[in-house]
Amino acid sequence: MCLRRPGPWFREDVPSKVLYQAPHRHIVFSIPIMLRIYFKYDRKLLTQLCHCANESLLKFFRTVLSLDDGRLGMIMVIHTFEDYARFHPHLHAIVADGLFGPNGTFYCLPKTELKELEEIFRSKVLAMLKAEGKINDGLIEKLMAWHHSGFSVHAGNRIASNDRQ
Repeated sequence: MCLRRPGPWFREDVPSKVLYQAPHRHIVFSIPIMLRIYFKYDRKLLTQLCHCANESLLKFFRTVLSLDDGRLGMIMVIHTFEDYARFHPHLHAIVADGLFGPNGTFYCLPKTELKELEEIFRSKVLAMLKAEGKINDGLIEKLMAWHHSGFSVHAGNRIASNDRQ
């Protein structure tokens, strides 16, 4: 389900009926301005962007926790505009701050830097756009050489499992 403007039910129902009793984080995935045009005119790429974020989180969390069969708990929403109605595709996710093991046990993520997650996300998005025929190796090399790539993964503070606000 994709939500444009969640109503008050969202704040009431999600914590009590959707989220597992575990700590969570709000994570935002953004892409560089020069790549946004591809998503504006080919909206199926937005779904692919979600897959890139999901795969990146899963790979990162599994690596940090050394849990090859762990599963994510997450709600992800696509936003396509920012202030002043400028096209700016990005993703907001509420993510359980760890992984669920096959038996349902929750393994909490330790305090860690997210730079590696950003690198995984960048790599997956560029590979996806290349596979879709949107970009070539020359542009990928150019983007990889930038000190500030324009890709961003921002994670908010950990939200305790008993924090209902």
